Amino acid sequence: CLPVNIFKYETKPAFAGLVSNLSESNSWKSNSDRFIHRLGENYNECMKSADLGREGENFATRYLEKRGYKILERNWRRPFGELDIIAWGPEKTLVFVEVKTMRYFGGGIIPENQMTGEKMRKFKKAASAYASSHSELIDEKKGWRCDCLALLKEGSEFRVTQYENV
Repeated sequence: CLPVNIFKYETKPAFAGLVSNLSESNSWKSNSDRFIHRLGENYNECMKSADLGREGENFATRYLEKRGYKILERNWRRPFGELDIIAWGPEKTLVFVEVKTMRYFGGGIIPENQMTGEKMRKFKKAASAYASSHSELIDEKKGWRCDCLALLKEGSEFRVTQYENV
């Protein structure tokens, strides 16, 4: 486990105007208008969550590249699992990286808590499948490894914790 580092990264919310425009309209014509307003808020929250995940993976890619990793693939998907980042590590090892991103809410909740046993099982199964189909990338002495990057977003900054060989 590497020490926690904080990096500044400026962000702009993707759909910030959607809910504010809807909430400024105080006149409701029917119950369906209220439902659409609520749906708009929920849709916006879901999109913010998906955007946060994408933003986290983009940040993680830059973070790894600055540390000497060469990114080979991103978002490799199969029916049994997904690999967020596949990289060639600075020590010439194939590295599979799971990125867990969340906003800071306090209360001791951290992104690492999202890595459940089931998610770990799927992650390792996907990594094993990729490694077996790309044996030319595996050094027999070093093998390959699975890492987890935990990103905690506080305002416009990310706190990064990298776990090796999870």
